[in-house]
Amino acid sequence: MENEKPKNLDRIIKELQAITPEDQISFLPGRITDKGAFAFPYLSREFVTDRLDSVCGAFGWKLHHGTEGTFTTTTIEIINPITGEWISKSDTGQENGKDKDKAKEIVTGGIKRAARVWGIGRDIGRLKSEWFPAIIEKDSAGKFKFKSWKTQPTIGQFLRKAKNKRIPNYEQQLKVKITKAAKFYKIPLENLLTDEDPVVVYIKLLEDILKSAK
Repeated sequence: MENEKPKNLDRIIKELQAITPEDQISFLPGRITDKGAFAFPYLSREFVTDRLDSVCGAFGWKLHHGTEGTFTTTTIEIINPITGEWISKSDTGQENGKDKDKAKEIVTGGIKRAARVWGIGRDIGRLKSEWFPAIIEKDSAGKFKFKSWKTQPTIGQFLRKAKNKRIPNYEQQLKVKITKAAKFYKIPLENLLTDEDPVVVYIKLLEDILKSAK
């Protein structure tokens, strides 16, 4: 809109660091056992670039790749719409490889790591892998091979499994924030506290509140 005021940098950073939507989180298998595998949360490169476009505008951010010794360095620059200054944050990733597929993987990983420095997906990036039952087969060499999850993991299940390992008081922090926001927006709490999966409810409610507040 023509009369809309530009966002200040604090608001941009707050929006970049917003909680990751549940439907954007995938779970990839890591270490495989005979009856399951350790799942770790995964965000796509497209999620990162879509959030940058949404928050900063298509022309409000830049991406650079470089090298630091034998390692790939990724930098994301974001423009301060008030001052016009470009601000950069970087992260150094894996060692460079000559294999084409490996090189692509390194670049993709670098983008996501640099995004976490800005706060995109940081809530998910801090989580560790958790074991889930899966359909496992053996290859011709007798090694376990992942076929599929028996039931697709959800972020709610993952957080409950990770209760003693995840960010300290993560669920409690969400409850406090949502309780305050719900009171401010006059949303009945009794309808929420009876849900069997409170973490997911709080995440969705927070997203709805943030959308309504814009």
